[in-house]
Amino acid sequence: MLYNKYRPKTFTQMVGQEPVVRTLRNAITLDRVPHTFLFQGLRGTGKTTLARVLSLAVNCESHIDGDPCLQCDMCKNPDNNILEIDAGSNRGVEYIEELHDTLRLRPLKGKRRTVIIDECHMLTEAAANAALKLFEEPPEHVILILCTTGQTNNPETKVAKAFNTLASRCMKFQFAAVDRQDIYTKLQYICNQEKRKVEDDVLRGIARKSKGSVRDAESLLDSALTFSDASIVMINDVRWLISAEEDKALALLESLCSMRPFEAIPLVTEFYEDGFNLYAIARAATELASETLLISLDEESFYSDSQKERLFEIGKMVDTNYLLDIIRSLGQLKTSTFSDGKVELEVIRKSVKGAVATEQEYNKNLTHTNLKDHRHFDEINLNHFPEETRETQLSVYDRFKNVLHRYKKETGLHERAWPENFKFEEIRIKRYRMGRGNFLDHVDVGSYDSAMRFLVLFVYLNDVEEGGGTEFPELDLTVTPKCGTMLLFPSTWTYLHRGNTPISNDKYILGSYLHYV
Repeated sequence: MLYNKYRPKTFTQMVGQEPVVRTLRNAITLDRVPHTFLFQGLRGTGKTTLARVLSLAVNCESHIDGDPCLQCDMCKNPDNNILEIDAGSNRGVEYIEELHDTLRLRPLKGKRRTVIIDECHMLTEAAANAALKLFEEPPEHVILILCTTGQTNNPETKVAKAFNTLASRCMKFQFAAVDRQDIYTKLQYICNQEKRKVEDDVLRGIARKSKGSVRDAESLLDSALTFSDASIVMINDVRWLISAEEDKALALLESLCSMRPFEAIPLVTEFYEDGFNLYAIARAATELASETLLISLDEESFYSDSQKERLFEIGKMVDTNYLLDIIRSLGQLKTSTFSDGKVELEVIRKSVKGAVATEQEYNKNLTHTNLKDHRHFDEINLNHFPEETRETQLSVYDRFKNVLHRYKKETGLHERAWPENFKFEEIRIKRYRMGRGNFLDHVDVGSYDSAMRFLVLFVYLNDVEEGGGTEFPELDLTVTPKCGTMLLFPSTWTYLHRGNTPISNDKYILGSYLHYV
């Protein structure tokens, strides 16, 4: 394994964690090494590795500026003075009691014995309490190092209280996620040492995917080198390993930001059927949305040129608030389980900036119309969600109002032909199912309730390549659904029309009417 082969043995070889490394190196140089430590941070960021380096340096017979020399007998045979305990599997009080007995004995060689308790947050309450005496009065010849990836600041449980009391006896160090550039440099070094050529996009993709974990990055590189026997490892050879979820997330983000969110529905369904983790894709989409906010700053990016170009184009499609809304919305998804309506609900929310509050409300208020074989479609009335959709409705009304002046001008309407006072009807989202959704010949003034309508306004929310057109048979005109296209026409009997059945995919429209007042 590359991780074990290239595991640092000195402070100089450590990747990242400069403040921690500097402090420990100075402690060695000044001979002021504390007896107890707590190393907290993400997995794979060097906690256990640095604990082992510290043990080497303490016992090194001729350290150089705090670094172990790796040449003396103590550096070549360190295992006798290092005791590692995995608290995940050895978490009971009996292991701590055994440790008490072991540490009474001084090391046969060297100054100090180092005890590393990994995943220490897994200790039971009794074990943490039993260790408290040891950490309060550690033997002179002992260094105790707690390592944890868990949260230790939750005071609600007895276990957490016991552990926090134990941790309070330690010098604490927080291990941050390692910078992408540092990981990238380490990967380059390994490739050079292994005499393997790897495309730069592969190394950058691994640096991104590892999320600040050096160990994860080295494991991914190991998998990539093992999988590919080519003279040079190309991104297309190992895309499944490095960026498959990221590619899906980018396609999803492009759809949402191009104001074609309903085209994302079949995408997400496809992802699920192909076995992808939907939560992971949503999380990747939030990261890409965040990157889009930064891409214009021309900072060092670990995305390929083609990815950066796509992100740059996404940034031009929408404003910052919309991207932030995507980050908040997708970032709140906490499940990878596909459920009917959930993903579809989310893209609908994105299309109209939060049209529906919850999945339950969506399902409850989704109305299927089937009136004497006259119309077949699903619809949602946004007025059912006044608090959640107020901003959305105002935005939609503003867009419609901006078009009305153009409509009056291009149709040559005299000002006196236009009502002095008017209002909008409720806004509805309609879905016409592929192969069966339709609205047969009709006019939009057909009853007492609809008699005040004088203008129809709706916008297509997605493209429909085949079928789904809005047809005016008396005018010999069919309007093809194109995402973002707005259709306006009088609601009177002279404008008989029909909504044809979509063949290639579902059709979505968002619409309202103007009323006389």
